[in-house]
Parts: sequence; structure tokens; C-alpha cells
Amino acid sequence: MSSNNIPPSFVECPYEILINILKRVDSKDIIALGLTCRRLNRIANDSYLWHMLCCCRYDDYVMKKNPKLKDHNSEIDWKKMYFELGTLIKYAAPTARIIWLDDPDEYGVRPPPSHQYWSVFPDPRSHIKSVIALDHVWWLDVKVTFDSVPYGTYDIIWRIIAGRGSNLDRACFETKVVDPSDDDMEEMVVEPIVEFWPTKEDIQPIIDKKDWTEYRVPKPIVVSDAHDSPSKIRGSSYTYRTVHAKLYSHDSTMHSGLHIDYVRLEPHKEDKQ
Repeated sequence: MSSNNIPPSFVECPYEILINILKRVDSKDIIALGLTCRRLNRIANDSYLWHMLCCCRYDDYVMKKNPKLKDHNSEIDWKKMYFELGTLIKYAAPTARIIWLDDPDEYGVRPPPSHQYWSVFPDPRSHIKSVIALDHVWWLDVKVTFDSVPYGTYDIIWRIIAGRGSNLDRACFETKVVDPSDDDMEEMVVEPIVEFWPTKEDIQPIIDKKDWTEYRVPKPIVVSDAHDSPSKIRGSSYTYRTVHAKLYSHDSTMHSGLHIDYVRLEPHKEDKQ
């Protein structure tokens, strides 16, 4: 090949080649490159690039859960969708699996004590303006699931309001790291299950506070990088796991006066750059 046919710089490579290069680059670096010149800025904001990133990074498991992502639809903001898929925060009201959640068709969306067990009700202090609130249960079981969690060490943080009747010293904060599966019964646990049973001294600082508190579970979790995992994305250096965060008590203790806004994963401070 003649040297005259070699582009003088990376920026001047054909558009399609740049797209195929950038789909393998970390999203933060793509945004940084977009600040260097007009051409890279146009590519860094190209909907097609972010559509390819969604397909490449998250692959079949996540795509099955989001059927609208299978085809390139111009009405979808693919850049926004990419970051939504990778979010490490789950709001309880729309996403949590809750045992004894009241039927909203029967009770409506109303603040306690108008409901019977768990209920969804408005709260302007929540980013999504709604939370879950507990009147009382003898079987406490709340679980949220994070799909596509990259490898690393994470702290588990629950945003809650806990009254004295919440009896969190009789409950367990459990975290489980698994390979993703469409069937919960077929999930493979890939790390030791992390359980934390707080004492009264552990939870005393957050009891009876009038405002929301972020409770950081003292035991971090490890999401390993297993290249032979079923969650390994073809042709990619990224490996993802599924993480289940659960709060439960199955010993017939009565729990009441508990509100949950969200659960989030935060990189453990030793992993922060």
C-alpha cells in the first residue's frame, strides 16, 4: 500500500472504521474523545455508535429483557439507553420483588396506614417520586436485581427510613453474585453469598430518623472477572454478572415502619480511581 493511502491521523480514518474502533472503547473515553474536535464529537454522539455499544456490551441476556433494543429504532435515545442499562442504582417502587406487596388495584397508591402490608406511595424526596412503605409483615422479603454488573468490588447501599418497629436487628442483608439466566432456578452462584445480620448497635444510628438515610452494608461484595463465564460477551474484554441484593427475615418477627427508596452499588473505596 502506498504511503499516500494511509490517513495522516486517527481522526481522518473512514467514518465506519472509527465507529468500529470506538465501539470497543470505554464510554468515558468516547465522551472525552468527543471533546477534542468536531469530527470526533459528531461520531461520539452518533446514535448508531451507541446502538452498537448497547448490542456489543450487553448482548443477548439484556437484549431479551429489552425487546425494543433488538432493532435500531430512531425514536430511542441510544446514548441515554446505554447508560440506563449500566446503571448501578435500582429504585424499589418499580423494580423490587416484594413479598406481601398490596395490590394497587385494591388499595390504590396511598400513604400508610391505608394499606395492609407493603405499598407503593408518592414521596417528593425520591428521585422517581415514589417509594415502598411497610405497614407490617411477619415475613420480610425484598429483593432487587442488578443486571450487567462489571467486575470489581462494591459496597451495597440501601436508602431507607427505619422506625423502631422495623426490627432490622432481626433481619439479614444478603447479596448474591450469579451468572445471568432467564430462569432464577438455573442461576449459578459464582461468589460466596454475603450475609450481614446487623445488631441493635449496628442499626441504632439510623433508627427513628425523620429523613432518608443511606445505610451502607459493612460487608462489600466481589464481582469476579471470569472470561469463561456464560456472561462473557463475544469478542469483548467485558465480563458481566448479575447481582441480587436482598433484605429478609423469615423467623415470624413482626416488622413495621420501614420505607425503601432504592438500593445502589458503589465501587468500594479501594477500587475507586
